[in-house]
Amino acid sequence: MVHLRSMIKGSSSVSRGEEVADRSHSKSGIGVVIWNVTYDCNMRCSHCYQSEWRPIRELSDFNELRIVDQLEELGKPLIFISGGEPLLKSQTPQLIRELKARDFRVILSTNGSLNGALRSVADSLDNIALPLYGPEEFHDTITSVKGSYNSVINALRDLRGMNLTIKTVASRSTMKHIRHLLDVASRYDVSTLYVCDLLPEGRASSSEILSKEEWRKLLDFFLQEVIMEEEYGEIEIDIGLHPSAAIYASMRAGFEVKRRIMREGRGLISISPTGDVLLSPYLGDLRIGDARRIKEALESDIYRKVGDARNLKGACGDCPFKEVCGGSRVKAYVYSGDLLGEDPTCLIN
Repeated sequence: MVHLRSMIKGSSSVSRGEEVADRSHSKSGIGVVIWNVTYDCNMRCSHCYQSEWRPIRELSDFNELRIVDQLEELGKPLIFISGGEPLLKSQTPQLIRELKARDFRVILSTNGSLNGALRSVADSLDNIALPLYGPEEFHDTITSVKGSYNSVINALRDLRGMNLTIKTVASRSTMKHIRHLLDVASRYDVSTLYVCDLLPEGRASSSEILSKEEWRKLLDFFLQEVIMEEEYGEIEIDIGLHPSAAIYASMRAGFEVKRRIMREGRGLISISPTGDVLLSPYLGDLRIGDARRIKEALESDIYRKVGDARNLKGACGDCPFKEVCGGSRVKAYVYSGDLLGEDPTCLIN
């Protein structure tokens, strides 16, 4: 997570989430949990990193493993509820309510298609993230579901006044529509635009991946027109799967990144629908433990090695920013098979 506005201009609702994550991380070593409650989804997005394979059995009872109890004992990290489409799982609303009753900060990532279920839990959420990729015809082509664009717009309209995020993927096709996304965000008082880099996994096409120069131009646009000139109001720009974006932005804007970016091995873990603890939701084959014993997962060799900047190799190992950035361990693994290798998408290398 790289929050450009809060980095440059100070406090925001996003930084309150960071405070929650930092407080929990200082207690237990875990600050952010991405909890994918199901693999099931009612859309087939062309960029999805999930493979077509699905395990036979998902967790049917979250309480069975005392997951929430454990997370509470570990300091109440920031919780992202995701999937698949999390609201397809009948137990998800109760899970959200339980987390909120225990005073967790909870963010729901949903595709907006299940309006009734979404509205039933909206008051228990600190942020609701909805996908948008461009104008109606383009968006519906990306999701392979006609009417999906209107579902998102209806959700944004119905939930206006709440803390909302529009999430999108940074691809060559979607970034042609970046101003459309910002216009929609401005119209419905959306607080954050989340832009996640595209991984060449699952259904994604490598031809859609932005080059380093395209990424730099995109960040320059965000820094100048969106943040400095506030052409679209005071919207936060959150960059996903690209920690070096923080370093590049700091160089362009003339400030120092002081906060260590929370990534794989540095306070972020994922819980899978089957109850595995993963280094990242994007690395489903890298299991570091199971949800019955989350604390033990944080003590695993993989988690500890990945979180220690002294173990990094190549350009990341030689980089003066390795302690605050450290590169994307996900992309190091996806592109080279080495979790400790250099991040080939680094914007300052």
